[in-house]
Amino acid sequence: MINKEAFGLKPYPKIGINTIRDEKTRHEICSEKVIFHGDPVSKINNKIERRSKGQDIFGIFLGCMYDKEIPFFSKMYNGKNQTVTAFIATNLKDRIFLIRENGNLNKLDLWKNMNITTDFGDMTTGTSSVKLDSYNVSDEKLDVNFLGFYSNFENDTNNKNSICVVKINEK
Repeated sequence: MINKEAFGLKPYPKIGINTIRDEKTRHEICSEKVIFHGDPVSKINNKIERRSKGQDIFGIFLGCMYDKEIPFFSKMYNGKNQTVTAFIATNLKDRIFLIRENGNLNKLDLWKNMNITTDFGDMTTGTSSVKLDSYNVSDEKLDVNFLGFYSNFENDTNNKNSICVVKINEK
């Protein structure tokens, strides 16, 4: 049986030819906010931080490198105002993402817009808990555009927590 837990926004192959699935950029991060793998992030005053509701989405956090005596990679940033190198998917114009939804989307909701929840992630796994807020579907420009359901035999599109394909709206 498929795991119904949230996983945040997961990059899917870019649209077009010569695509690179895991293309990411490096940015310094120093914040008091914990950031989880799959969280949307904002860039405020030239600093990367976990996105709060209403802020523009700069990219999706994919992990970070702590530069200590023995450098190590982490799926989450601990929020202790340490300067680290963050890996962020930033080319949002040509990229689509997978995300779980929290309601009961159906095919009539295709091409509609929705926001992303701001749920706190899992401190044990370092994984984001944000979901597609499918209870508030609109034609107005919100965070993301619903492109369809992920094609997978285990993806139950008749119940909550379906895996959806979305594109982040430019603001």
